[in-house]
Amino acid sequence: MRLGLVSAKGSPGVTTLAIGAAAVMGAIAVELDPAGGDVECWVGPVGEPGLIRVAGALRHMADPNGVLADHAAEVHPGLRVVLAPTGGEQAASTLMAIGNRLAPAMRGEDGSVVLDGGRWNRTQPTAGRLAGCDVVAVALAPTLGGVAHSRGAINALRDSLGVPVVGVLIGDRGYSPGEVAGELDVPVAGSIAWDQRGAQALITGGPSRWWRRSAHGRSIRSFVDALSTWVPEEVGAHA
Repeated sequence: MRLGLVSAKGSPGVTTLAIGAAAVMGAIAVELDPAGGDVECWVGPVGEPGLIRVAGALRHMADPNGVLADHAAEVHPGLRVVLAPTGGEQAASTLMAIGNRLAPAMRGEDGSVVLDGGRWNRTQPTAGRLAGCDVVAVALAPTLGGVAHSRGAINALRDSLGVPVVGVLIGDRGYSPGEVAGELDVPVAGSIAWDQRGAQALITGGPSRWWRRSAHGRSIRSFVDALSTWVPEEVGAHA
C-alpha cells in the first residue's frame, strides 16, 4: 500500500500518525513536508537527510527500484524513515528537485510506503507530492475549524489525484466520525486517540510492545485496518 497523509490548517499530529502507521504496516515512512521534517528533531542528527540523497539518486538513476529503502534511516528498531531537511527552504527545494519522480520510486519498493505530506494546499509548488498514492488520508481535528479548513483540501485532493481520499480524526472531543463524514461528504477511516503519553513513547522509543498496546497505538492499528475498505484488493494484498 502507498498511503499519503496530510493535514489542513489547525490539524496537529500528522507526522506522529505517519510514523505510527508506518510502524504498524512495516512500511517506510517518507517525510515530504515542505515546511521541514520533524523526526530528526526528535531522534537527533543522522547525517545528511535521506530525502536529499533520494533527490540526487532519482536525477541520475534510470531504475528507481529500492531507492527509498536505500536511503531510509532506522530511527528506532522497526521504524525506517526517509528524513527530510529540518529547514523549510531546503525541504521545499528538495521536493521541487524530486518533482514527479517519487511515484515510480514508490512503485519500485517491495513493501508499503507512507508519505508524510505535512500541511497541504493546492497553491503550493509541491502540491503534487502525493501523486502515486493508492489512498490519501486528511488528518483533521473534529471541530468546527478543523472541518472548515479541511473541506477545500479534501475536494482538491480528490479532484487532482484521482484516488480515494478519506478523513482521519485526531482526538475524539468534538464531532463524531459520522457527523464529519456527512459534513465533508468523505469517508472517515478512524479516530486517533489523543494519547500524549502513547505518542511520546512512539517518538522517543519507537514502536515498542507497550506503545502497540496503548490507546495511541491501538487507534492507529484500527485506522490502518480500515483503509482496506478503500484500497483495491490487489494493493491491500501486498500491503
